[in-house]
Amino acid sequence: MKNKIIIVGGTGFLGFHLAKYYLKNNWQVLSISRKNPKKIRYLKSVNYLFVDIGDKKKLFTILKKHSNTDCIVNFSGEVDHSNSKKVFKSHYLGCLLYTSDAADDSLRVDLGGRRIIKKSTLLPAGPG
Repeated sequence: MKNKIIIVGGTGFLGFHLAKYYLKNNWQVLSISRKNPKKIRYLKSVNYLFVDIGDKKKLFTILKKHSNTDCIVNFSGEVDHSNSKKVFKSHYLGCLLYTSDAADDSLRVDLGGRRIIKKSTLLPAGPG
């Protein structure tokens, strides 16, 4: 059975390149994003799933369905940082949804020791 990775923000620049890497290494790749990839970044073997990570119920439904995932990598976030509420929701609150302590009992997902990796720029931290 192939190893499986979920890339949240998989249609962006970093997610696309990570997906290519894992496909080359014979992994099953799932991408969770709000929108379709640009034509140039579409990878035929990737399973694209569409949800805003701020939609807790929909996100956890997907994570429960794919509970046999080996690793989750989170590249999600707002590219346009002019709306601070959207940035906070996608970079901070969205990331909290992956931790079982942040999820309410009805949505809790047993991560079973899976690795969760959150990568981002320093921009969401705000002005220095």
